[in-house]
Order: sequence, then structure tokens, then C-alpha cells
Amino acid sequence: MSKGVLSLVTDVAGFDAAWPVLGRASGRPDRDRPRLMALYIGAQASARLYEMGSRETPSGVIGVRAGEILHIAVREEQEGRGLGRLMAEVVREIYPGVRLWVAETDDAAIGFYRRLGFVAEVLPPRYPGVTRYRVSWTAPPGTRV
Repeated sequence: MSKGVLSLVTDVAGFDAAWPVLGRASGRPDRDRPRLMALYIGAQASARLYEMGSRETPSGVIGVRAGEILHIAVREEQEGRGLGRLMAEVVREIYPGVRLWVAETDDAAIGFYRRLGFVAEVLPPRYPGVTRYRVSWTAPPGTRV
């Protein structure tokens, strides 16, 4: 693996290019776009957004903040090719001191996280008819992360 697989999105043009993919990971793309742009871009950004593939049309994106995966998505036509797994593994390389990674997810993505070795717990209901999970992955003792 190589940290060079992912590029940090640092400006509005990069965010705009990543949005078609990032929007897939958002529950409400039309309403979430301004909030997510503020989260990832600019002086007040509190998280980092990485893209995989070309800057003009990224194949995938992963948004993180200190041990937490906030968003992960790939282009629909790229699903099932291992890009999500690769992004998650490379992010762990970028943040070598982080031994615990967490995320919140739903039924559509719980299998993905389980295949990566994350352990899931069901969260209290927030939305009618929607099951949400908190997933966590801890580096095994003695493992270099």
C-alpha cells in the first residue's frame, strides 16, 4: 500500500470534483453539501477529505477526523473492486498512531465494515425504520499501524 494512493482535497474545486462521490455517502446530499464543504474545506475545517484517482473525476473519497471515518464512498461503477478497503487501509497508514478507528453506518454498509474487521453495535433508534450502527476497529496488540 502507499500513502500516495490518496490525495488530500484542499480547495473548493477539489471538493466540487469529489462531490458526486461524496454525495453518495450523504443521507441528504442537497442539504448536506454546505455543511460538508465547511467540515472539509477552509480555515474552519475540522476534518480531512481524501480522494482516490484523478482530481477531475475521483474514483472514491474518504473523510476522516482523528480516528473516525466520517464518510467513505466510491463511484457506483467502481463498487466491489476493493477501493473502499484500500482507502480505509491507506488512511490507517496516514495516521499511524491511531489504534482505534470508529464510524457510524447503516444496513447498506455494515457488511463492508465487518469485512474490514470492524465490530458493530446497534445504536439507539434515531430515524423511524432505520437501523444505525457504531463500528470500531482496534489494531491488534503489537501491530504496527
